[in-house]
Order: sequence, then structure tokens, then C-alpha cells
Amino acid sequence: MSSPCVIIKNAKKNNLKNVSVDIPMNKLVAFVGKSGSGKSTLAVDVIMGGFIEHNANVVVPCEPCLFSQRVDVGAKNSTIGKYIFSKDCSKNKLLEELELLGKDSIFLNIVNLLGIGGIGLKQNIRTLSLTEYNKCRFVKTLLSSKTKFLIVDEFSATMTKEDCKKIAQIYKLLVKNGYSIFAIEHSIYVIEESDYIIEMGPEAGKDGGNVVFSGALKDYKEQNTYKEMKKICSLDLHINHLSSKKLELSDVNYHNIKTSKLTFPLFSLVTVCGKMAAGKTSMIELLYKSCDKSANAWKAREGIVGNINGKNYLRRPYLIDQTPLGKNAMSTPATYTAIMYSLRNIYFKSKNNKAGYNLSYFSYNNKEGQCPFCKGMGYSEILSGEEMLYERCKFCEGMRFCKDVLNIKDLELSIGEVLNLTCKELFSIYKEDKTKAIVTKKIEFINEVGLSYLTLGQPSGTLSGGESQRIKITKELAKKLGDRCLFLLDSPSKGLHLSDMPKVVKILKKLIENNNSIIIADNNPFFINNSDYIIFLDKGRIEYEGSPKQMPIALKEILGA
Repeated sequence: MSSPCVIIKNAKKNNLKNVSVDIPMNKLVAFVGKSGSGKSTLAVDVIMGGFIEHNANVVVPCEPCLFSQRVDVGAKNSTIGKYIFSKDCSKNKLLEELELLGKDSIFLNIVNLLGIGGIGLKQNIRTLSLTEYNKCRFVKTLLSSKTKFLIVDEFSATMTKEDCKKIAQIYKLLVKNGYSIFAIEHSIYVIEESDYIIEMGPEAGKDGGNVVFSGALKDYKEQNTYKEMKKICSLDLHINHLSSKKLELSDVNYHNIKTSKLTFPLFSLVTVCGKMAAGKTSMIELLYKSCDKSANAWKAREGIVGNINGKNYLRRPYLIDQTPLGKNAMSTPATYTAIMYSLRNIYFKSKNNKAGYNLSYFSYNNKEGQCPFCKGMGYSEILSGEEMLYERCKFCEGMRFCKDVLNIKDLELSIGEVLNLTCKELFSIYKEDKTKAIVTKKIEFINEVGLSYLTLGQPSGTLSGGESQRIKITKELAKKLGDRCLFLLDSPSKGLHLSDMPKVVKILKKLIENNNSIIIADNNPFFINNSDYIIFLDKGRIEYEGSPKQMPIALKEILGA
């Protein structure tokens, strides 16, 4: 008897090009490919959406459950125990409560592999690190799910090599116990432990949307794309920017960071790395608050114990974190980067605006110009468990505007069509038109950070934490920044395919060449190996600081560097 499969016929959603594929169940299946190649569209929109909508062209043997990494803990005000179990707990530790409830050994093993068995259930959930929070969410999903079919979107992102391998162990343990795991993944360590690979591509955006490989892991390892990924892992971009100027912190006590002395070389690329709850994000926050010279910065520094020297070398810090650009379909890259304002002016002033619509008509937030069916959202929002899915409006086809506005053209495109072009396509159309220079320059930055596949009208809620962060970087790059700025980035590798990592490092290098400083919190081996200086944290304390090449072998093994 053949094993069950998810059967997909002629899927055309988003950038998918008439995709037909059979995907085996009861296995660990990794969905791989470049960012924007169609992995999430196929795994989430087509499979999840097809099941919810009873699409005849999508056969799903059982109900799927979606788990996506969150990029912030949010405003939840609950004990950890109540969040996970939806009730007050008798025991203080997570593992103890699971044992008391008589949960199967599979759950106990998973909690041990995740390293969260000792988390106190009485503490507030907002005290957790982001990695701890996502691990607790994963346990909550397993405990509450009524199905054994999980679609997991980049659970391993931002984790060390050691943790990624444990995530792969968890997936294999679940498969052994009757689960089907469809994992959207960039981690080479999870990919190499998978049973079956679905690769989307060959490129991103409208140059993607095809299944370029479907088969067993051993066959995937013979593919050029796998071999190229392995090469990039060891690529050395030869960045050497160690300055004699330094930022020095002494006698620091902030959250779990306690150190007598810590040095950050300026005008260099510095990476702060470490295990779960090591204090990476806290370090980035500490540096921002310590270096901020704005009028009310003193308020943010309340509670920080310690001294900092070297601030005189800097003009100001920029904190670029992973928090969403916006949490609903009205927020888009176009609105966040202010490209939308420029586009509205282009169409307002167009000679084809013969009806004389005023500027407000070209805002999808305005009821006069927006699609009357989706109210300018372009999408409907569908809540599945804790996850939000987006379904394109059937009337405006995601273009957000009413027909009258969409009839006004510039370069034979409506404003809605412009919002649905990829940044790569729009740049090629606008680059020769001097009246579009402001828009073109901003789009060029988006393309340079590896986001050429994004559309300007994509709901911000569909962007990964890493994509949101890179949009924030482009917004800062578009300003006249000058020099002596400190850029602080939290996990820039998240949602980033290996092939795009050199692009991001080169952008950071360009900022350093303009006399700026970069400090990032990240566990990605590529960023670590291409940094000038490394600080390895463990529970808020410094385990190593210095060149990545001189890092102790034991730490290199944890990180995969």
C-alpha cells in the first residue's frame, strides 16, 4: 500500500507557474530555494489555503497546522504556564508539569532537546528571550494541535548549528511517531537531515514559482544548487576593518548582561553571537540606549548600570530590529519606505488623470479610491490558530484600488499594477525616466539587499523578520546619513537564503567604508566568518572576544563557523 501524499494540480497562486507536484506524507520534507522563490506560497498558501477553501486541485489527507517563528513577544501579559497550557499550573518547571499531566515521552524528549525543560512556569512570558518564546510556542502548538501534520516556517532561523541539529532531531522524532513535517528552511543543518526535498526556483519573484527539484535528499545532494550552498558556507569576503577607535563598556549590569569590561572596535563589522538567552538582543539594546544622544535618551538609560567610553567617535546610533513594519494588509513596503507618497504624486500629476482626481484618490486607505470590496486591503485576512493567512481579493486581484483609479495609466501601468510588480521589474521600467529618480533610488537599495523579488504592495505581515529588517536598512540608506553612525542589527540573516548573504554583507561593508560602524546579533556562520570581530556570550557573560579565525574550536563547533 502506497503512503499518502499531498497532491497539488495546476497551482497558480502568487508567483507559482501552474505547479503540479505530489509530496509524500509521514516524512520530514524540506521546502528550499531562494527567498521569494515560492516556498511559503506552495507550503502555506496552497496547501493550508487549499485545505481551508476545499480547493479541488489540492488534495490534503488530513488537516494541516501551521507554525511560524514570531519576531517579537508582543504585548502578552501572562505567565508562561498559562500561555502554554491555557490554565494555572501545579508545578513550577515545564518538564515537571508535562510529567504531572502524564504526557507521552515524545513531548518530554522534545522539551529536553529544545533546552526549555527548566523554564519557570510562574514567570511572565515577556521575560523570555525571543528564541525561548518561539520554542515555548512550538510546544504549545504540539500540545494543542489535533493533527499530526505540521507546516513549520523557519523554526530554526537565528539558532546556532547545535540548536539547528536538535530541531532536525525533533522533526525526525515526530516523523517516527506518525507526524508529517513540511519545513520551510534555509538552514543547511536541517536540510541535510530531511527525507525529501522540494526546491522552488530557479530564482525569486516572477523568475521563480517552479518546482525545480522534487526528490530524496541523496539525489538533491547531486544538484548544483546544493553544491553552491555548501560553497557559500565557507566563502570569505576578506573584510578587514579593525580600527584603533573603540567603544568600551565597563562594570555593566543590564538584564542578564554582567561584565567588568567589554570592547567593540568601531568602523568595523562586529558580530555578537551565543546560545539561547545568551543576551544578544539585550546587548544590542544596551548599546543603542548607551549611545543614543537624543533629547530624552536619559529616560531609556534608567536602570542601566555601567560606564561607556568612546561615544565621542559616534554621531548617533540606528537600531534596526526584526519587528514587523506593520501587522495588517494596509501596511506595505511602499508605505513604510514612503515610495507610496511618490507614486501617488506621479499618478495625481499624470496627463491621463483626465477626471482630475485629487491626491487622496491615489491612496488605498481612502474610501474614494480604494476597492469597494476589500476596502483597499487587496487581501482578506484568515486567522488559522495563531497564524495569519492572506487571501488575494477576487475583485481587484490584489491591486487595492477601484476601477476608475486603475484606469489611469503611467508608462502603460496603473498604480495597482506598479504595486504588484517585483522591485526588479519596476527598477528596469523606471530607471531611464528621470522623473522617477526618487522612487528608482529607493528601489535600487531594496534590490541591493537581496529583496528584488518583493512587490511594493505586499502586506507587511507576510514579510519574514529578516525581510522586514532589510526594508528598514534600505529606508536608512535612502537618507543622507553621512558618517560616524552606529548601525545595530538584530539577526539580519533571518529569512535570508545563503546566496543572498554576500549581498547583505557587501551593503554593510559599504556603510563601513563610509566611516560607519556595524554591530549585529546573529548566529549565522556566514556572518560570523565574515566579521572583523566576534563576541560570544553565554548567559550574559563573555566567553570569547576577538577574531573569528582565532575562536576556540569548541565554540566554532557550536556555531558551525
